[in-house]
Amino acid sequence: MGDSIGVLVFLPLLLIAFGQPRGVWRKRIYSVGLPLLAAFAAAVLVFYLAEQQQTNQQLDFVRKTETISNEITERIESSAEVVHSVAMLFQSSRHVQRDEFQRFVDRSLSRHPEIRALGWIPRVPSEERAAYEQAARDDGPSQADPQVRKGLAAFQFKRWTPDERWVPPAGDEPGDYFPVFYLEPYERNEPALGIDLGSNPSRRLALDAARDSGQPMATPPIMLAQETEDCAGFLLLVPIYDNALPHDTRAQRRDHLRGYASGVFRMRDIVEAALAGTQSDDIELRIVDESAQSPPGPVLLAQTPGSTLPLSSEHLRLKRVIPNEIGGRTWRLHFTPSEAYLAASQHNIHWVI
Repeated sequence: MGDSIGVLVFLPLLLIAFGQPRGVWRKRIYSVGLPLLAAFAAAVLVFYLAEQQQTNQQLDFVRKTETISNEITERIESSAEVVHSVAMLFQSSRHVQRDEFQRFVDRSLSRHPEIRALGWIPRVPSEERAAYEQAARDDGPSQADPQVRKGLAAFQFKRWTPDERWVPPAGDEPGDYFPVFYLEPYERNEPALGIDLGSNPSRRLALDAARDSGQPMATPPIMLAQETEDCAGFLLLVPIYDNALPHDTRAQRRDHLRGYASGVFRMRDIVEAALAGTQSDDIELRIVDESAQSPPGPVLLAQTPGSTLPLSSEHLRLKRVIPNEIGGRTWRLHFTPSEAYLAASQHNIHWVI
């Protein structure tokens, strides 16, 4: 384009200025020279405006994607604080009753719709399994909700099997259980009550990492036990130790672990809340967990419907990838503009070019 403009504009101007015979070319200053100069100025203006449009479009896309990324981070961090508050409840009290736990988390759940559930995961030696199961059943009659009474009456631990089911163990097995003992809200989460997180490899990975580090840890993307849709979720686990005993070293933390506070999340809920909160439904988003260093490798956490469509050069020009660290996991947020976004931000200047 630049070479063509040079030939079409500057060659005639050079001829007007220096061409022979001078009398012939001088007469063309007004009929040829000035229109060419005006056309050249208009072309420069068009290209300048097009460049400005692309710059403004890029800045707008960066601003919107940063807002969405910050909104997702803030929602998860705010929710993590709620899980920490549950951990503090158990850290400060040796015995927390089921109804006390219900009252404590009720307000937090109403203020944080992105939290699917909050739970208490005790460390249960195999020889105490029967006592814990009976204690949960004994809590049933005091519950006001008939559904909760019925569920607790049949409470039992459930372990993950090689055929990917949660089933009651055939008998006591050596080692510790990590059952979901308290879980709120009960409605929509009932299938997860009693499951032994330690029996599932993905969940066990996060349990051990949280225990050894003393820090909250997130599971890899998992299918929640209570999930009825094809939607990835994750657990955020905060370790709780016996305050009467030291837990400064890894060995001490392993010996004196009491259990975990857990937060249960569905990525779809977090993404939808973040997009709605920022009014950015014209941007497509894919969230990928890239923590795995070996197969299966990166795992999809969530995506908007249009994020799977083929990308044009305009999509690729604006595409952004923002890393995020959540509970020891590395997530990458892949942003691309939707067709609606590109259409709304385009001007007629491209057609002029």
